[in-house]
Amino acid sequence: MASVIGSVAGGDPVRMDADTVADVKAELDLTGPYTATVDGDTATDDTELSDNQYVCFAPAVKGGSF
Repeated sequence: MASVIGSVAGGDPVRMDADTVADVKAELDLTGPYTATVDGDTATDDTELSDNQYVCFAPAVKGGSF
């Protein structure tokens, strides 16, 4: 397990142990559509984590057309 920091955009960061982005999502008790980034790069739930990485979630925004 990696020691990482997870947060929801605008929320307080939380240090936790996790193997994947999905583990952080579960630890933060997030449901519904969220976009994840790891150290600023887009990530999926399956993305594996290393120590001291920063995982951030933001509500998914659905695009539209003009």
